[in-house]
Amino acid sequence: MSTVQRTTLERPGGGPTLAEAACLPAGDVLARLSTAPAGLTSSEVARRLALVGPNALRGYVAGPLGVLANQLKNPFLLLLGATAIVLLLLHDQTDATIILGIVVLSVGLGFVSEYRSVRAIVDLHARVRHTTRARRDGRLTAVDVTALVPGDVVVLDVGDVVPADLRLLDAQALECDEAVLTGESCRSRRRPRPPATGRRSVSRRVR
Repeated sequence: MSTVQRTTLERPGGGPTLAEAACLPAGDVLARLSTAPAGLTSSEVARRLALVGPNALRGYVAGPLGVLANQLKNPFLLLLGATAIVLLLLHDQTDATIILGIVVLSVGLGFVSEYRSVRAIVDLHARVRHTTRARRDGRLTAVDVTALVPGDVVVLDVGDVVPADLRLLDAQALECDEAVLTGESCRSRRRPRPPATGRRSVSRRVR
C-alpha cells in the first residue's frame, strides 16, 4: 500500500508554474505557495477558492438556441428550405407547403431528441461527485475535488485518481499509470525528489 502526500499547483500571485514546481525541492514549492505540510486553514482555503475559483474544467452545454442552431445546420434541410422558397416564388404553394412541413417536423423532432440528451448529460454530471483527502486545519479531511485550492496538501492512497495538478511531497512505493499521457503500458515509478538536471518532466514530454 502506498500513501502519497502532494500539494496542488496553480499560480495565484506568483506561485510556481508546473515546470518550475517539478524542478524545485518540495520545501521551496511549499514556500512559493505559502503553505506547509500540515495544509491550509479553512479561512485561507475560502480566500483562495474565491480568488481562483473551483478546481474544475469549464464545460460547454448548448442551450435551447444552440441546439436549434445545430439542427438548422443540416445541409439536407437547408436544401429543402431553399427548394420550398423557389416553389413559393413559382406560386406552387401546395408543394412548398408540403416541403416546409417536412422541414419543420424534422427540425422539431431533432430538437426535442437532442435537447433531452443534453439535459440528461447535464443532470448525470451534476449527480457525480468525486472526493479526495486533504489536510485542512491540521487534520485529514474529505473534500470535494472541486473545492481544492492552490497549496492544499492532498493524501492519495492505492487506486485514487489524481484530482489536480500536484507536486509530490512524500511517497512510498508509488507507481502511476501514465498510459493516457505517454502511451507507455508499464507503470512509472515516481519519487518526491526533483528530476535530474536536463531530464524533462512528463508535462513537457507530452507537449
